This record gives sequence, C-alpha cells and structure tokens, in this order.
Amino acid sequence: MRRSPDIVRLIGEDADVRAVARDAVAILQDRDFVARLRQLNADRVRWLATAAPAPRRSAPSATAQRGSRVYPVAWGTLLAIAMTAALIFAVQLDAPTRRNRFLDTDLSIRIAVVTGLIAVLLLLISALLRVPNRSCALIGETVTVLILAISLWVIGYRLVVGVDDSRGFTGQDLAAWMPFAVLIAVLLIAVGLRCDFARRRMPSEWSGPTSGRVTPSRESGAGLRRVAAALASEGVSPAQRNEWASRLEALRRRGTPDRTIDQALTMTPRSWLAWLCYDGEIETGDVLTRG
Repeated sequence: MRRSPDIVRLIGEDADVRAVARDAVAILQDRDFVARLRQLNADRVRWLATAAPAPRRSAPSATAQRGSRVYPVAWGTLLAIAMTAALIFAVQLDAPTRRNRFLDTDLSIRIAVVTGLIAVLLLLISALLRVPNRSCALIGETVTVLILAISLWVIGYRLVVGVDDSRGFTGQDLAAWMPFAVLIAVLLIAVGLRCDFARRRMPSEWSGPTSGRVTPSRESGAGLRRVAAALASEGVSPAQRNEWASRLEALRRRGTPDRTIDQALTMTPRSWLAWLCYDGEIETGDVLTRG
C-alpha cells in the first residue's frame, strides 16, 4: 500500500505565514501554479467542512426519556377518546340500518349530547397540543380523515333527508344536533391539518440521518495530501532560490519571527505555498490574488 506523504505544518502566526507566501508568489510569477493552488485550497476547505464533527449532544436524563415516552401515549389516548366520541356522536343520527333502526330516539339524543360535549372538548385540546412525532402525526391524520368522512356523510344525509325517515327524530332533535355536528367537523379538520403539517415537517423515524452531511472519504483526504506534495515538489530555478533567501532575510529584519523564516529557508517558494493552501484554515485570498 502506497504511503501518503507527510503533511508539513507551517510555523508562525497566520499573518507571518501569509507575508512569506506573498513574497513566494511575487518570486514565482506563475499563474498556472497559482490556479492549481486555488483549486487545492478550495478542495481542502470543502473537505474540512464535511469532516468537521457534529456538535456533541448531552445524553438525555432518565426523566426526559420517560417524558418522551409518556407524552406520545397520553396524546394518542386523548386523540383516541376524542375520535371515538366524535364517531359515536355522528352515528346517533345516521341513516336507518339494521343496527340502529329500532334504537330509541330519545336515547340516541342523550348519547349524542354527552359524546358531542366530550368530542368538542377533547378535539379542541388535541388541535392545540403539540404532535409528538411523525408516526403519531401519520396515524392521527389517517384516523381523523376517516372519522371526518363519516361525520360529513351523516351531516349530508340529514341536510338532504331531514327527519323524514323511519327513526322518528323531530325537527327540534335535528336543530340541536346539527350545530354540534358542524362544530365537530370543523375541529376534525383542524386536528387533521395539525397532524398533516407535523408529518410534513418532522423527519421520518425510519429514514436515517437527515442532516445532509456527507461522510468524508479517507481516500479524498489522502488524495489532497498527494496533490499538495506534488505541488510542493515542483522545482524552482537557482535565481528564484537566491531571491527567496534574500526576501526571507528582509522579512526577518522587518520583524517576522526567526522560527518562521528558518523553516521557510528549508523550503522552496512552491512548497511554502502548497502547504499553506493545503492547511485550509489560513485565509489565502490576499495571497493568491497576487498571482
């Protein structure tokens, strides 16, 4: 297996490293080389961004874990009772069938009053509560649509037929039942929309990570090191070496730290620029624009 080249870390503050790099660009006067440096730096910055670790989250406490399990159960139970009450309320004035043809009308109205009040109260609470997760939202939306369809059918039936059927309801019965039925239908729509919005907004529990982060490839990281090493190994002329040494000594006299200058003297202008651009965390814009 071919070993990746060792990374050269440049010594000094960013400003000192860039000052040396600006002289390197001035010595080389090589636009093609600078263009390849820009590409290396852009690729390295992009790779570092994908390789950055995700923020570490503290583990939830035992109380929080219990709360996260209890709330969906409580929300589901509340919604189930609300839907059952809404369904029982609706079918009390349903069209005559073998199941309800001989049901006492007074009893039906009493049942409708009780279940209607329960349905209105619990549906209102359900419409205001936060939907726990996407699976709850999906189940809630499905059940709500089903109960709403049944309720609308019964409302439509009574609007068309009125009390003119074999069950024997009076106009007063229908007048008391209809406002509740319409209100419950409106609340069912509100709960269904709340669940639908939650389902669209929440990630699926089975879809895996949704952060959009792409796992950085080790091979791509090694490839960038090889590119940097190849750029660093390109030769320079004797005249460029002499000018490099002269400019570095001038920088030393102007206050650039000795350790930065001493490292640069062991390198060439090309290698200094290559490892600067490979660093990926040092701003290179004011350096490479000079090329």
